[in-house]
Amino acid sequence: GTVQSATIAAAESPIPVRVVDTKLVSQASGLVLKSAIAARDAGATAQEVERVAVETAAETRIFFVLDTLEYLVKGGRAGKATGLAASLLDIKPVLTFTPEGEVEPFARVKGQKKAYAQLAEHVAKDAAENGRMRLALLHACDESRVAALRAAIDTAGADVEFESTGLVGAVIGTYAGPGAVGVGYHPMR
Repeated sequence: GTVQSATIAAAESPIPVRVVDTKLVSQASGLVLKSAIAARDAGATAQEVERVAVETAAETRIFFVLDTLEYLVKGGRAGKATGLAASLLDIKPVLTFTPEGEVEPFARVKGQKKAYAQLAEHVAKDAAENGRMRLALLHACDESRVAALRAAIDTAGADVEFESTGLVGAVIGTYAGPGAVGVGYHPMR
């Protein structure tokens, strides 16, 4: 819906507008925007800025750890039995986005600390394979949890440059619930 609205607005704009669907959310979309701005500031043409945005979006990964499945259950995105089992077993789902922009499970880990460690190790592995990463952290109203995730990323030895930390948006927060934290990142170029 957001992309559709932007496309309609672009068609009516008196100046040329290019719409890029990042298929990402929150701070991960912000990373794409910052790459596009850096290209613009370096003197790139509109076509080159668009290319940078599209390429950065394709390379950007986003992962997030939910504290509970309660809000996914309430929103109809997960079954009650699944939510109850996860709660009873202290399972922390780690979710990601597919290249098509769909949310999918990445891992299910017992306990918050282990979930952060597993996610941090994944970021470190990506950085080892693909080079230094530009990284943004995101959270749903819990700065202490985002600090714990950042500490886990530091402990894992991930080769990253921290770009920003910010809140998730209202729509994502509705489904993720308070206490959700995440990371978006892409290789630095």
